[in-house]
Amino acid sequence: MDSLTKQAKNRGKKQAKVDRLRASLAAKESETNTMEERLNQTKQLDDLKEQESELQRQNEEDQAIIQD
Repeated sequence: MDSLTKQAKNRGKKQAKVDRLRASLAAKESETNTMEERLNQTKQLDDLKEQESELQRQNEEDQAIIQD
């Protein structure tokens, strides 16, 4: 009986450890998913450079109008 009680306690401890590890893994997966979503929402560098060029061109046009 004493041996069975000891085995039951060990099993309980191991199960608790497994549960903690699963929770930790779930948190990491959630964090990874969040980062991937943020990365997917960012613009590509080429798009940003194109936007920058367009804004610079518009700024030059605006400056020319102001100086006239």
